[in-house]
Order: sequence, then C-alpha cells, then structure tokens
Amino acid sequence: MRRFLMALLCCLLLAAGVRAAGEDITVTSYQAEAKAASDGLVQMTVTVQMTIPTPVSQLDLPVEGSGASVSGYSSERASGENGDYLRLTFDKPISGANTFVLSYTLNGTFTEDTHGQTFKADLVSPGWAWPISAASFRLTMPAAFAGQPSYTGGYYGDNVADHLELTNNGAALTGQFTDAVRDHDSLTVSLALPAGYFTPRGARGISSSVSLILVLILGVLGGTYWFLTLRSPVLRVPLRPLPPDGITAGELPALLTGDRADLALQAVQWASLGYLGVSLSGRGRVALSRRISMGSERRRREQAIFGMLFDKKTVCDGASLHFRRLAERYAAATRSYWNRRLFSRESGSPALLRAAAALAFGAAAFGTASSALPAMTARLLLLLLFSAVGLAAGVLLQRACLAAVRRRFRAAVLRAIPALVLLAVSLRFGGGPAVLLAAAFQPLAVFATLRGGRRSPAGGEAIAQALGFRRYLANLSPHQALRQLGRDGQYFYKLLPFAEAVGEGERFARQFGEAELEPCDYLALPGRVPRTAAEFYRTFRGILAQIRNEKN
Repeated sequence: MRRFLMALLCCLLLAAGVRAAGEDITVTSYQAEAKAASDGLVQMTVTVQMTIPTPVSQLDLPVEGSGASVSGYSSERASGENGDYLRLTFDKPISGANTFVLSYTLNGTFTEDTHGQTFKADLVSPGWAWPISAASFRLTMPAAFAGQPSYTGGYYGDNVADHLELTNNGAALTGQFTDAVRDHDSLTVSLALPAGYFTPRGARGISSSVSLILVLILGVLGGTYWFLTLRSPVLRVPLRPLPPDGITAGELPALLTGDRADLALQAVQWASLGYLGVSLSGRGRVALSRRISMGSERRRREQAIFGMLFDKKTVCDGASLHFRRLAERYAAATRSYWNRRLFSRESGSPALLRAAAALAFGAAAFGTASSALPAMTARLLLLLLFSAVGLAAGVLLQRACLAAVRRRFRAAVLRAIPALVLLAVSLRFGGGPAVLLAAAFQPLAVFATLRGGRRSPAGGEAIAQALGFRRYLANLSPHQALRQLGRDGQYFYKLLPFAEAVGEGERFARQFGEAELEPCDYLALPGRVPRTAAEFYRTFRGILAQIRNEKN
C-alpha cells in the first residue's frame, strides 16, 4: 500500500511539473496575416514563436472558423472554456524555441443592414493562455474602403488603439502592439463598409454535392429505364455486299444514325434505276427529268412521293422550293413508317432517356450557379435562367454527339461549345464533378438510343443488314471493287447512293483508283464528263449539295 501511495504521489508531482511548465510558456512573437476575399471569407495565417522551458508532450493552440491546421504537424480539434483549439501531441516531448504556423478561415465576418455592411474579425484570438511579448498583424481587404477601422481589446476595450502603432494603406491595415499582450487578451477589428462591398456566394441555392446527387439519381433512373424498356438483344452483323432488303438509299440515314431521310439520295437512286435522269446545266443548275412512270414494282409510298415530285410535269428543278417542301414531307413519312416497323410495341421512348440526360445537365448548371452567383435581388431568376441554359447546353451536346456520328464535325464542335463553357465555369466556381458527370451522361444517352428503342425481330434484321452492308463497304478492297466493276460497268453508279447514305461514299470512290469508268446512264453534264470515280464523286457531291440547299 505504501508503494502505491508513493507512486501516486510521484505521478501527481510530475503532472504538476508539466502543468507548471505549460504555464511558464511564453509567446515571443505573434504575427497574423489576414486576407479577406470578396465573398467575406478571411484566410488567417498566424505565425507563432514560443519558448517552452520544460518539455511538454502536448500543446493546445487556439483557432477559430473552419479548416484549421498547423503546418508540419498532425492535430485534433477540440473545444474548451476559451473556444476552439488544435491539440498537438508529440511523440517526443519538445522544449526550447519552437515556431508554429496556424491556418484557418474566418466565416460570417460581416453583417448587412439598410446602412451598409459591418465587417468584424478577430486578429488575436482570446484563447491564447500565455502572454505574448510582441504581436503584430496585417489585414488585406479585397478593395479600397473609405471608412476608419475601430479596434477592441480584451483588457483595454476601445482604448486598445492607444497601445497600437497603426497604418491604413487604402485596402490594407497593419498594426503592432507597443506593449506586451497579456494572456487571454484579444484584438478585434471592426469596419463600416458600403452596401455590396462583400458579395457572398452560395446563398439560397443548392450545394455542389446536392447537384451531384441529383445528377446521380437521374443517371440511375435513366439507366434503369433503358434496361427495362429500351434495351435490345445484341445484333449479329455479317458482311453483306448488297444493300439491305426493302430499304432505299434515302432511308438508310434514318435507320443507321437516326438522321432525316434524304430525298436527294432517294432521287439519285431512282435515277440509277432508270426512273428519272439528272442533268446539270452550264450554269450549274440541277434538273430532274422523268423518264418512265413508277409502277407497282416499287412500294406505294415511293410511288406517291415520285408522283408528287413531278406533279404532272416531266421536269423538276432540284433546288426549287417545291423539292425542299417535298423533302420535309418525305422525311416525316419515312420516320413514321420505320418507327412502326422497327420497334416493338412494348418499347419505351428514347426521348425520355435523352430528356433525363438533359435535365441532369440543367441540375448540374443550377448547382454551379448556386456557388457562383452572389446574393442579389434577381438571384432566383438568374438561377432558373442558368439552369435553363444548362438544359439547352445538354440538348446541344447530345446533338453534337449525333453530328459527330454523322461525320458533320464542324457542327459537332459548334454545338459542344456551350457545354465546354459551362464546364469551365463549374471548375472555376464549384460544381465541376456534377457537370463532368452530366456531360458524360449526354453521349451515353445518345449512343444508347442511336437507333431507337427496343427493336422488333423484323427491325433487328433490317438494322443488321444495314450494318453488314456498311461494314462490307468499309472493308472493300480495290481488287474487289474493280472485279465488281468488270462484271457490271454501272456498278459504281448504282451503289454510290447507298455508299453515301452509310457515310462511306468517299472511301468507296477511292477504291476504284484511276480506273476509267464508262459514262453514267442517268447523269447528263455539260462539257467534259468525269472518267474516274474520284472525279465523278466530286460532281456527285456538288449535285447533292445543291439539291439539299447546303450553303457550304
């Protein structure tokens, strides 16, 4: 029992010695560097030099605000009678002269009323339990101000300015204590500012984490909807040297990439079958002339469009308003026809998946705007406007993906610019992860619905044939092309509309090299007639551009 009491007495004496050592600590130098941002947050960097006469195993350094840390040391934040502090625990007790650099951010440093704003910040926290031999500070404001600052101390109150050497340099305040600062003393600066001097961000909005959660929810819902209502079995796509059965050249773009059906390609295919002729005048004007009437050997839809194309005449101006209006009607009728044939009645709507993706982009934009926009009267209206802009940027990004698939790269770049701008803004002001995720959602939604929803068996076969034909053209060798040309002198002219429809027209023409072609049966040109596939393809593209009314 005696040994136990002696051990307990030794522990108490040791603890008393450690405490006494802690009380004997002196802060020889205290330097506070405070930088106020335009949103009112103040970044504090406090450099403290301390003299510790007796070794200590832990040390409590007072801090305020958020994000507190001590450079080079691990610490744990806690609260005590005099406020928050960082507790440093050392593996080996320390003593002598030591320097610590504290960093933390002061929040809520200003209030606002009808007269303007009032700024207040602690430059010396009241939690310092030791006397400070020499203390100084520098406060940098985001802009120049006209008012005079006032100072309040823990011991001297409003008279603390009598113990300071102060300098006011426009947007910077500096000061130094002329006397030593006692333990638990403090220094607070106050400053009257005009209304709008500080512009806080993030008021009355959603945080970037909330917008990220919304994007994730929309992504999960969209993926589930695709899996349950839009997913089709994987297609088996063998090479196919012939165009797909029952599908015309004008319809192929609609089947493969969801593009508009192309009446210009359809007219050229009819020309290759002998129904009409294509002529180019000396002024470069394209004319379509009827050669024979279209009968029951073609589908009724084709017969109807062919009849309306000439409208009881024998010649149609390829660049006329009549042709353009008929092209719109042809595209709508073709879309309606193939939607009925290609897709199952149980299929969901691809538009819903793409709408969910666009909404995700709008939600991400709303989160970015919540972080970026300052508090103002029209803030809610601007938030809604920014989210609408984000929604539109999402739709444009989807169209950029479609344009890239259809090899219209200039249009793809232009349509992607709003999304890129929004991404840059989000990386600058917050919400970057949500915008990145929403941007990735757009191409996923596009490619998942590129050829519509859940296909019927007949629709799956039609798509497989079209893909097989495109794969054949993509792998066609010059030897194979010339061999087919030897069997049929019009082979190039007959297949070119289909090759152009699947995006392989230029490559298809290159495979014939410098081989001399026989004259085209359906095309009449003034002057020199193209003799090679490359020359003919350039003429062919010019004719299509005029019929489509393409500016470039």
